[in-house]
Amino acid sequence: MYILMALGFFILLFVAYRYYRTHSLRWVLMIFGVLLIAVDWYGIKQAQVHHFGMVKQEINKSVAIQPKATVSNFNFITISEAKNGSAQYHYMMHNKAYKTVTNGVPTRVVRNAPKATLKSKQVAYNATSFWRKLLLIGLPDNTLVDSKYTFSLPKTWHVVTSKQLKEVTALTSDTQAKINSEVTKEVKAQMAAKIKANKKFAKDTDAQKALQKQIITKVTTEVNKEVNQA
Repeated sequence: MYILMALGFFILLFVAYRYYRTHSLRWVLMIFGVLLIAVDWYGIKQAQVHHFGMVKQEINKSVAIQPKATVSNFNFITISEAKNGSAQYHYMMHNKAYKTVTNGVPTRVVRNAPKATLKSKQVAYNATSFWRKLLLIGLPDNTLVDSKYTFSLPKTWHVVTSKQLKEVTALTSDTQAKINSEVTKEVKAQMAAKIKANKKFAKDTDAQKALQKQIITKVTTEVNKEVNQA
């Protein structure tokens, strides 16, 4: 694309050299050289705008993702800021950590999806053959014109910052200790009440195990409900 422009400059240099040697200005050659430069410059601008010599290609991808962390009944992916100020999303795939840096690409989160997926769409113009690339020497042979990311997340999934994830994790850090404490307290109280009401209960190990199991289920459900609400 720049060949005509180079030829135009060469002609102008030749005209300038001849003028220096002969003090005779060749107007026709000079005007022709200027026209070559102007026409080629305009052609280059139009080629960039209309993607001359390139083929439009659309690439759509969809991959299943895993949560960055799971707390109680909730799954999380985290969001942070990259060095260039772009948002970056952190998640897992095949039990390995991954991240998507948006770099200004429009990104949205769709809730209540059946599965957790990351969909990406890219629309670009590419020079798909050697001759097309040769024709575009000096110009980009790949132009990205549109792209976007979509995170489709189930109801129990959430996007949080790393700080928020730490806060959520802290809420559940002592959950098991609280369950054990509540179970011990409840078992003592109900065992005493059962034995007081029926002396035979003290020797009925099957009934005692059934009572403990019932209390563990009840306390665990109540504590987890409190944690989930928090």
